[in-house]
Amino acid sequence: MEIIDFLLNAIIPSFIILHLLVAPYTKVEESFNLQATHDILKYGLPATTIDAFQYLRQHYDHFSFPGVVPRTFIGALALAILSKPLILLSNANGFYTQLIVRGVMGLLNATALTRYKNTISTIYGKDTGRWFILLLSSQFHTIYYASRTLPNSFAFCLITFAMRDILCGSSSQQNSKSQNRLRRGIFLMIFAATVFRSEIMILLFSQLLNLLLHAKISLRAIIPLCIKSASISILITITVDSYFWQHLLWPELTGFYFNIIQGKSSDWGITPTYYYYTNLLPKLLLNPLILFFLIPFGLKIRATRDRVIDLTIPSLVYVSIYSFQPHKELRFIIYVAVPLTTAAASSAAYIWNRSSKNTFYRITSFILVASFIFSSLVSTGMLLISSLNYPGGHAISQLKYIIQQTGGEFPNNQGTPEKISVHMDVLSCMTGVTRFLEITRENTSVDNLLILGGLHSRILHDKTEDEALLLQPEWWSQFDYVLIEKPELALGNWNIVATISGYSGMEKLCPSKSNYSLLEYIDKVSLVSQIKSEGKKETEDNFLKSIMRRVISPSEIEALVSKMALRVSSPMKWTNRIPQCSSWLLVPRIEPKIWILEKGSKGETAAKGPQK
Repeated sequence: MEIIDFLLNAIIPSFIILHLLVAPYTKVEESFNLQATHDILKYGLPATTIDAFQYLRQHYDHFSFPGVVPRTFIGALALAILSKPLILLSNANGFYTQLIVRGVMGLLNATALTRYKNTISTIYGKDTGRWFILLLSSQFHTIYYASRTLPNSFAFCLITFAMRDILCGSSSQQNSKSQNRLRRGIFLMIFAATVFRSEIMILLFSQLLNLLLHAKISLRAIIPLCIKSASISILITITVDSYFWQHLLWPELTGFYFNIIQGKSSDWGITPTYYYYTNLLPKLLLNPLILFFLIPFGLKIRATRDRVIDLTIPSLVYVSIYSFQPHKELRFIIYVAVPLTTAAASSAAYIWNRSSKNTFYRITSFILVASFIFSSLVSTGMLLISSLNYPGGHAISQLKYIIQQTGGEFPNNQGTPEKISVHMDVLSCMTGVTRFLEITRENTSVDNLLILGGLHSRILHDKTEDEALLLQPEWWSQFDYVLIEKPELALGNWNIVATISGYSGMEKLCPSKSNYSLLEYIDKVSLVSQIKSEGKKETEDNFLKSIMRRVISPSEIEALVSKMALRVSSPMKWTNRIPQCSSWLLVPRIEPKIWILEKGSKGETAAKGPQK
């Protein structure tokens, strides 16, 4: 392997881990698999089947929060098994355990993508593989979703391996080895559809139709293979998931019935039939040249036409059929990013190899490089904005710091309390709060309890959504801290000890005005860095501390943010370079999202809403 290929192969896993570190928290869509992985890692499985129901019901999150439809435990079980050795070796806990679990998820997808790249390098040439890496690495969503514990991410890994096998099997001479590769690819797609995402059956149909039309496999071979593969997959998912849910269950069939047959997916929003093509597919591929130049160019050139057709038609058939489903999300079509990018990479390699022949190819090669740089910059901006979408994760991390800094002094407790109760509202739980991040649990062993004032304290976390309870003042009195979107809804006396801000859309930036949230945010970070350098730590802003502590080592992040803030703001003189209102910039609007409240003593002012 040449050094350039070694470096390019390292790009995908490196970028996936980078995206993980910049945005380490999760949203509600990822919560089931992440919570399930946590529970398997922490509580294990009951020693006997006799007490399995009570054990699982007592410890596992899905009995308390089952979700709209049940999900499979197969992905979570695999993640737990693969993550366990790394967790034991690193002695990680909490936030760092979550990083390891998501890191393993990301590396699984990175392995699939890297092996796929090596395959197309062998079949289509090294330059095609190299351009595949460059184009894919500049696609924000493909890299971003790779480490997220979505059912689609598990399916994406299997589909990428399946497409690699199908590509190998259909590109080589027809023999027993190529047929085995095709069979394995078909099995992986059926398994992914049966266990994780039922819509993959549409993609399988389009792939099988393409193979039949090119006589790569016979209908006589397909039918028994599909029946056998489906039977094995159904048996596996029913066995595993019936155990964890403690009743006979095929989760993906339940989800298919709920979303498709009953049409409940429409409750999450309805978009036009053409929405995938006009919005989500261009957003997924990001580089506009992929759809509007490279793929059409590949169809025009005889040398690349056949491969481009084989790569694009099944994917576009899948997107077209799935467009009739009213509810649409980008993650539902993420599987087509790989074949479409491969088709574009084939055209890019063809152009690049002829860049010295004439002016057209030379200019086009330059445009390709420029588009890669532009897409990478856009992807970086999207990553930074997306990192602001998890106020719940930042809030619980900040709460841990606040509790640790109390030194055992609480307004309503003499000395250090044996238990500290925390209520977390819906927004907090939907935007980053997970069991990995909960400080300690009631049934944690004494050795792992938080130490305050030299004594052990248990942290109790509450996620009550019952509106009747939320209206009772005496119910609120049991809590020491509250994470809440609207502080005025917390009944009783509360003090606001920190606010966690997050992304709230885009706003126009004009240097003649100075009250824009992003500028205020950068200016605050700069101010805090200057204060810290002078040793005045007591005046640090709590929100800024939470931002600084959100990735790996707090000290390293504080140093990095401080340097960046000083260079960028200094203090905000760079805005003078922007023509006064002659041109506008769109910047992220950052607003308070979650308030951290601490129980107040009598006579103290109750928590109020945001101060303008």
